[in-house]
Amino acid sequence: MNNDSEREVAESLLSLSAVIETPFPVTPVKEKLKCHLTSSARSSKGPVTCPLCHTRFTPNFMEMKRIRRDTFMQEIQSCDAACFRYTGVPNVALLKELFTWLEPTASHIKLWRGDAELSNGRRRKTLTPFEEMVLTLVRIRRGYDTHHIGYLFAVSQSHVSRIFLAWVNSLATVLKPILIWPSRNLVKGNLPSDFSIYPNTRVIIDCTEFHVEKPFRPNAQKLTWSTYKQTNTFKLLVGIMPTGTITFLSRLY
Repeated sequence: MNNDSEREVAESLLSLSAVIETPFPVTPVKEKLKCHLTSSARSSKGPVTCPLCHTRFTPNFMEMKRIRRDTFMQEIQSCDAACFRYTGVPNVALLKELFTWLEPTASHIKLWRGDAELSNGRRRKTLTPFEEMVLTLVRIRRGYDTHHIGYLFAVSQSHVSRIFLAWVNSLATVLKPILIWPSRNLVKGNLPSDFSIYPNTRVIIDCTEFHVEKPFRPNAQKLTWSTYKQTNTFKLLVGIMPTGTITFLSRLY
């Protein structure tokens, strides 16, 4: 995976500011299946009775998977705090606006399968484009492994990987223009009062590190080893305006 692309997506999202109020459609959860079944009931092949609402039915496990996905999607869109916690997007309205902006290109994103591409077919229709985008943002924001992401969205681990690789590269391409180097006049015109004693401040820089898995080759292990973090990392130089807007991101090294 292209680490630069994932980093560009994560940081570019912080610069978005458009907001809309249009409600976004979410698949409703069937009330009778919102039951908290016990482990013994879930493993039962015959009819079961919900201990909460006492509804008796034969569980459809494929339908229960869809309900789990729909419930998680509703949780993300339930409030701004949940949206930010799971996706890194500040509020629900901005998440919807982001998808509205990406929707024209979303349908053309091709899922990766090794060196080949999967552009259509039954597996491509497992998730909606909006759910695929949210899946990608959740993994970038929370760092969940493919097994847990697959559980939340009721898809296989391999399908999570295909979606993530395709979307993270597409998002990096689309969002990269958001990162701009502002003019000196623009920086001075928006200088916070706290910087009055530093009127010539143009950019604030900092170097950060991202933990990565230990490379297989000894030479790569040596190149990525961090004495400070005592683990293998990628290094990145970040530049921000005094207002906090990210304006520069170096390549990972």
